[in-house]
Amino acid sequence: MMKSAEDRRMVMSGLGFEDITKPVDGKNLHWACDKNVEMPVKLRASGPGSEAPQTIPEMFYGITQKHKNRPALHVERGGKKICFTFE
Repeated sequence: MMKSAEDRRMVMSGLGFEDITKPVDGKNLHWACDKNVEMPVKLRASGPGSEAPQTIPEMFYGITQKHKNRPALHVERGGKKICFTFE
């Protein structure tokens, strides 16, 4: 089933949007060669693909808060086993 254009949205800064308002061949919208070009984050309005974007540190922090009491690291020091959690 084909989704309509209303089902899609992009997240980016105003400067990044100015760069993509005049693409001729999709450059800076779908692909880029310059490492300094900001590519848009494409999201769906609902359903799969509509989750808010997260950075890796944000995702890691959320997981550590969700699983505070679960073992995160096991080490053995002086013959004694020690378990660390995120709490």
